[in-house]
This record gives sequence, C-alpha cells and structure tokens, in this order.
Amino acid sequence: MTSAILSFKLGPVQPFIESARTMRDLWSGSYLLSWLAAHAMKPLIQAENVKFITPDTSLSEGSLLRAVITGEKKGKNATLPSLPHTFAAMVPAENAEGLRRAVLQSVRSEWQNIAQAVQAALDQKFRKHDLKWAEFWKAQVESYFEFTVVVLPLAEATYERMNEFGIPEDDSQQTDEDKLFGRQWNLIGALLDMSRSVRHVPNYWPQSEEGRFPVKCSLFGTYEQMGPPNFGESRAFWKSVTSDWDGIKGTRLQENDKFCAIALIKRFAWPVYWSEKLGLAVKELRFTDTATMAASEWLETSASKGTSSSSRLNPEKIRYEYNEWNGQWLHWVNPNGRANTNAKADPERMDDPACPDEVWSLIQQKKKIQGKPPTYYALLMLDGDNMGKVFQGDTGTQFGNGLARFQEITKRLTRFGDKVQQIVEKKHNGELIYSGGDDVLAFLPTTQVVACAQEIRQAFGEQITGASLSGGIAVVHYKEDLRYALEQVRLAERAAKDISKGTKDPSKKDAIAIAICKRSGEHANVVLGWQQTEYLEQLLQKFIAGATDRWAYKLREELPVLEGLCLEIARDEILRLVNRGEYGSISKEEFKNVISGFFDAYRNEMQNTRGWSSSRILEGFVRLCQSASFLARGRD
Repeated sequence: MTSAILSFKLGPVQPFIESARTMRDLWSGSYLLSWLAAHAMKPLIQAENVKFITPDTSLSEGSLLRAVITGEKKGKNATLPSLPHTFAAMVPAENAEGLRRAVLQSVRSEWQNIAQAVQAALDQKFRKHDLKWAEFWKAQVESYFEFTVVVLPLAEATYERMNEFGIPEDDSQQTDEDKLFGRQWNLIGALLDMSRSVRHVPNYWPQSEEGRFPVKCSLFGTYEQMGPPNFGESRAFWKSVTSDWDGIKGTRLQENDKFCAIALIKRFAWPVYWSEKLGLAVKELRFTDTATMAASEWLETSASKGTSSSSRLNPEKIRYEYNEWNGQWLHWVNPNGRANTNAKADPERMDDPACPDEVWSLIQQKKKIQGKPPTYYALLMLDGDNMGKVFQGDTGTQFGNGLARFQEITKRLTRFGDKVQQIVEKKHNGELIYSGGDDVLAFLPTTQVVACAQEIRQAFGEQITGASLSGGIAVVHYKEDLRYALEQVRLAERAAKDISKGTKDPSKKDAIAIAICKRSGEHANVVLGWQQTEYLEQLLQKFIAGATDRWAYKLREELPVLEGLCLEIARDEILRLVNRGEYGSISKEEFKNVISGFFDAYRNEMQNTRGWSSSRILEGFVRLCQSASFLARGRD
C-alpha cells in the first residue's frame, strides 16, 4: 500500500484571535480555531491506516479533541485551546482525495453549525429592532476563514522529482529514507503555502438593496456591522439592542460593541453552542476581567490581625451571590462609578453595573487595611525557537529520525502543554488562554509573571531537550484596549527573538523581553537572557518586601554620564547608590549581592554572547532594575 502526506492549514489566525475586547473574546478566538482543527482531524482519526505526523492525536482524558471525536461531555478540561491550526498525516494514497474532501466538508460544516446556532439565538432579540439585521451574515461567515488541504503522493515524490523541483538535500538525517522524508516534508510545506496564495475568495459585496455600505465593525475593521446600513439607523439599532437586553445566559453586549457576524460568533459561541456540547453550565467557565487580574494577589491577601475577616474579597463568591462582579469597582470613587456628571470625562463605561452596597463596603474596608490595589497586569507570550530545525533533525538525536522523530516531538509537546495549565493557573494565579504545541499565551499578576515564565521554560526544556524558548512580557494598565496589550506582547516576543540580530550567531535566541507600558505613555522595553531571570526574580521579591527603588531612579538620571564610562566604573557607581539606600528589615549586603550578581550576569551574556555595546548593556540593566520595581508594585 502506497502512502501520501495530507496537510491542513486554517487561517487567518493572529488577526482572528487578537480581535478581542475581553479575556472571554480572546479565549473564544483561540478555542474556535482549536475546535475547528479538531473537526478537520475527525475524518482522519476515524479512518483506517492513517498515522498523524503532527500534532499528537492520542485522545487524552478530558481533552478538547476527545470531546469532539467521541462526543463525550467531559467538562472543564476540554475548554483549553490546545490544538494548532495546522496538521499533517500519512494516509493511504488511494484514499487521499476522498479524505481531503472529507476534511474540508467536516470543518466547513462545523463552522456553519456554530454560525447558524449563534444567528438563530440572536435573531430572537435582534429582529425586533430590524427584520433584516443579518443581511450580510451568510456572506461574512463564508468569506472569513481559509481552509486549505493539500496531498502529496509519496510514490511521485522520489529523489529524482525532488531534484527537479529544486528541493534541497536534508543532511540532518542519517538514512536515505529519512533524508527523502525530510525533503518530502519541505515540499508539502511549499505546496500548502502555494495553495493558500491562490485560494478562491468568495464574492463578498456588503452593499444593501438601497445601495448603502454599512458601518464597519468595532472589532473586525474589515467587516461591516450587522443591522441597518444607514449610520443614524445603525446607531439607533445597536443602542436599542444593548440598552434593554441582559444578553444570553450572562454573556452580553456593551454600548460600544457594534459587531459583524464574526465578532458576534466569537462573543456568543460559548453560551449558545459549546457549553451544551461539553455538558457544562455557562457559568462554569468564568474569565476574570483585566482589573481583577491586576488586583488578584491584592484580593487574595488575608485581612490583617485584629480586623474583620469580611475585609477579604472573593470575586467568585460575590459573583455567585450577586450574579455580578466587576474589577473596576475596586477603583471607582463611588458605587455608581461616576466621578462626575460629565459622561465624556467619566473614565468608566456608561453600561457598567453599579456596585452592590455590601460589596462596596467590603472594598473600602480592604483599601483602608492594604492600600489601593494594583492597576497593571501582565501578558505572557512564549514560543519555541527554531522549531523547524528541531523537527527535522538539526537539534538533538534523542528524538529519533524521519517520521518517528516528528511523532515523538509532538507527543512531548502535548505533555508540555498539559504542564503549562498547572503552572499558570494553579501556581501563579493566572489565566491560560492558549497552550498548543510550543506556543503559550497567558494573563498573570505582575508579581508572578517572571517566576511563571521561568517554570514554563523549565518544563519546555524537560520535554524538548536541546531546544530553547523565547517570549515576551507586556505589563499593561487594565483600562488599555486588549488589542493594544496583545500588540505590545507580540512586539516584546519579537524583540526577544531578535536579541542576537546582527551578531556572529543571529540564530541564537533563548531570551525574554519585557515591555512596561505605562498609562502616561512612558514605555520601557528591555531584553535579557533566561539566565538573568533568576536575579530579576530575586530583585522583584526584594522590592515586594519593601526595598527602596530610589537608587534606580537616581541611576537613570546619571545614565547619560555613565554611558561614556567603562562598565566597571558604572558598576561601582551602581553599588555606591545602592549602598546609600534604606532597606528596613532587608539586609543591605544581601541586596547589594543581588544587584552585583545581576549586573555581572547581564554584562557577561550581553557582551560575550550577544555582542552588545557597553552603553546598550548599561541602559538595559537600568531598565531591568526599574522594571523589577514596577512589577513589584503593579501601579504608577
């Protein structure tokens, strides 16, 4: 029996996920992609003589994939987006074309099922305000996603044909058979990219019968809002829809949510479709808001001795008792959230619910004991380095060779993903949005993000030995648009990947970047190797314990002068400034040891490994010290 490689890819990925207003939107985008990928895999998993190359398709207990394939309602574990948007499998050549059609049919059908379920649920409310509110729904749904499947019959992918196509030799493999597979794998990737570049785009023409073009969606700027095309009528439609509607099972729209079909599906797919498919009550999947994430450790801190235990706030308990919780209540000046009567100057949104009097009292009591809560949270994004070389054999021999190597690595990546959820949510008070393959996206308190990133990196190294991981941390105010926060963490990740750009070894990554994005517009960006994160975490903990950071601001003032001096003199000045600080119960000598060790480790890596200049190293170290201070307090 001859075989063929079948490869699938789903897109667009990044713009779909990142078009989000809430953490629920962000999760929903990731989950929808994983859910659709699972349905694309379904015909192959159920077929005979099919072997997946990537990802690992073992039906782990409670996984999303198991829920899709078996129909079992396994609960909350199946709500973790864990499948990549692309996969490949070895299939019987004689059945390849039929399986290709089955994959496309399965994924397209499921996308239509979700879209139709959401439309039907919304129609009960929306049609009261406009009978033709969904005029462009079908066209938007059919034109958004790209589902691409290509097949490479291996009998036709011989050495001679590889040479004709100009596919280079794969010297990373040992045997002729494995070398040929490496070249075939590169060819299937090229075919997939080529097919996507010439895809058929459905005709989408958002012109109404009256010849008008509707207003653009407030989340997906490339698509138009549902509802009337006329601007005034459209505004009235959305005002009516959002003002007197409690939503669907707790999921609702706010006054500035004027959505296209794709955005509405992201927002309502959970209460309308997935909760029933997974056998979960809608309220069992709760995502915190960014203000609550920023204050999560502050909220968990127990009341001081001699004070009422009621000063401890529990958002989940309050949500259960009052059917509402809003992290912005922690920062309001009164329980109605109105700083003044001028709505334009009001920093809070007009449709935020008022804070119950009893909860307001608890918040004020806790503030008197602990002070104001933090207002910044951290986004963490991690991604494996040079994973193409890892899969094809340039990194490590412990994974095997050829097809077996791909399968072994994907199994290890699955085990890594299982550990990530425990690290983020059980150990560091975070919310995991996505963990699939070598990619991770999570929300965390600022005080926990460095330690969490370290543990994830260690877990990755334990599974994919010899490989490295890079990523970004973005520290953002809870009021910032979530799309802005995602852009900043992606830029930080890119900075980490580019840490050695222009040096003798530009392929060496293995780094993490931090972007402190202050509400005032003052930003600080810095990159460091993983080896220095141990010192960064030690410094962060010292600041949490009460160490002064005034020396860091003085050091920043002196930076223009110090940049013209050698690093040894700069190091002496740093320690002199540190020595003048007051540290209370914290040992000054211990603090100085942390600073000196941090400086030496950072200088050694950036100078010897990364090839940075002395002035760049000094500026980076100053930013790291200030970043540690900001992470510790989580507020301006």
